[in-house]
Amino acid sequence: MSDETLEIYIRDYIAAQNSPHVIFNWHGGEAMICGIEFFKKAISLQKKYGEGFQIINTIQTNGLLITHKWCEFFSQNNFLVGISLDGPKDLHDYYRHTCNGESAYMQTIKGLNLLQRHNVDFNILCTVNRHNASHGIRIYEYFKSLGVRFMQFIPIVERIKKDGSLALPTDDDGEIAPWCVDSIEWGRFMCDIFFHWVKKDVGER
Repeated sequence: MSDETLEIYIRDYIAAQNSPHVIFNWHGGEAMICGIEFFKKAISLQKKYGEGFQIINTIQTNGLLITHKWCEFFSQNNFLVGISLDGPKDLHDYYRHTCNGESAYMQTIKGLNLLQRHNVDFNILCTVNRHNASHGIRIYEYFKSLGVRFMQFIPIVERIKKDGSLALPTDDDGEIAPWCVDSIEWGRFMCDIFFHWVKKDVGER
C-alpha cells in the first residue's frame, strides 16, 4: 500500500479502539515481503497517533526472510513473531516449499534459531492438514525439542471449485479440498496432544 494509505489506516485503526491496548496483527500471505522499511514507517506512525495507547505488534511469517537485521528490529520494537511450522522436515515440507519447489524447512529453522539468539518473543503456528494430522504427539514433542513454549494449531479447511480455484466463504459451490483435515482427524489430533500434555507438561508449558 502507499505511504498515504498506511498512515490513514494506522490513524483510523488506533482512533477506533475503545481499549488502551491496540494490537496490530501483520499477516499475509507473507507479511515480511513488505520489507523492513515498511514496518519502520508503521512504527513511526503508531508513535505519531498512538499517544496514550499501548501498541502491540505481532507478525506471522514462514521464517524464510528472517535475518539478524530483522531480529534486531523485532527485538527493539517488541514484536511477537509467529513462525509457521508444520512439524519435522518430512511433515513440514509436504505442502510447504520454496517457489522453486525446494525444501523450505532448513530456512524456517534458521529463522527460528535467529529469533532465539536475539531473544525475540515467538510462537509456533502449525497448520493441521490431511498429511500431518495423525502425528500430533510427534509434532508436539518435536516443537518441545526446539525449545518452543507456545504453540498454536489451526485446522486446514478449504473448498475448491470445479475450475480448481479456492472457493470463497460466500461461494455456494465447492467441495472440501483433498488436503484438508476432517473433523475426526482434527479432534483426535487435539485430544492426543492434550492428554499427552496433561500427563507430561501441565504447568510447565
